[in-house]
Parts: sequence; C-alpha cells; structure tokens
Amino acid sequence: MAKGSLFKKCGCRDPKTGRQIGRSCPKIRRPNGGWRSDHGTWAYRVDLPPHPDGKRRLVSRGGFATRDAAHGELERIDALLAIAEEGDMSGLRASPTSSETPSPAQRRYPRQAK
Repeated sequence: MAKGSLFKKCGCRDPKTGRQIGRSCPKIRRPNGGWRSDHGTWAYRVDLPPHPDGKRRLVSRGGFATRDAAHGELERIDALLAIAEEGDMSGLRASPTSSETPSPAQRRYPRQAK
C-alpha cells in the first residue's frame, strides 16, 4: 500500500499576506475538533515509489467534496501500484498455443467442456 494521507484544506487567504491558508484555516474544524462539512474540500497526498535516480515522488490532489471520494482515489492509486512490475510473470497465464485452442463446443459451453 502506498503511504498517503487525507486532509481538508480551503482557499481562504491571510488578509495580511494574501497567501492561501490551506490546512491551517480556523474555519475547517469545529470547536470539538471534528471536520466542518460546510468549509473546505478534501485532498490527499501520496508518496509514490522513487524515481530511478532516487528522488522522492509526492502526488497531491484536492477538490474532493467528501472524504470518501478522496479515499477512493487513494485506493485507486494503490490498485494501480499493485500491477505487476516489468519482468514479474507471477499470476500471468500463458497465452494458448494452437494445441490449446478450445474446440467450438468448449467455446459455446465453457462450463461443460472438459
């Protein structure tokens, strides 16, 4: 599983500097510490496998309306990373040769064919 995190951020700006506040916005959290549903959007950041030269690769995406949507995208990234690497033949079926070509009956009734 890729190392990733989910968080909420917004586009509010600091009135003094004009810079985005992002995750530090005081309006994102409720007084009890929970997330407010009416302010900010969900985002994720995931640490991908390093480049061949060893440099770290981080991917960040935001703008998700719900935590579940952002989490689903993280799961999608994990599924894509789970695809076999080049040269890894485990779990792959060999392509059928001419002697293994199914008969017409096997193609029509695959469960009954032996």
